Amino acid sequence: MYAQAPTLPPAVQRIATTPVVASEKPAGFRQVKIIRQGPNRRARTLGAVSIQFSNGHSAEATNDALLGTHEAAIRLARREARDPIVGPFHVRAVAIRRFAVAVMAYSTAGAKTLLALALAHLRRSEGW
Repeated sequence: MYAQAPTLPPAVQRIATTPVVASEKPAGFRQVKIIRQGPNRRARTLGAVSIQFSNGHSAEATNDALLGTHEAAIRLARREARDPIVGPFHVRAVAIRRFAVAVMAYSTAGAKTLLALALAHLRRSEGW
């Protein structure tokens, strides 16, 4: 049985449908998988898009979540950056307007670079 794709707000749908160009991929990662996530009551998101980058032996990911207000996005970004993750990942998160953008990478420098790439994709999808 196939799962039905969640209905996403237009801002989140634009991020999900905007192709990831080569300049927005981390170095060494060729495969891209885009996962659409519907509203989440617990995190109070209106919708989210996760972009996973992988190669033969490792993976890194970005997550763009739309919230109701900028303040809610700030709270979620702070919580994402603070929560411990199982494994060797480093997390960076930031709030941009009503979006909380969080990234996971294997190194601190990789997380910083991936955050810049995720913000570039967000800006390009929004037409900034």
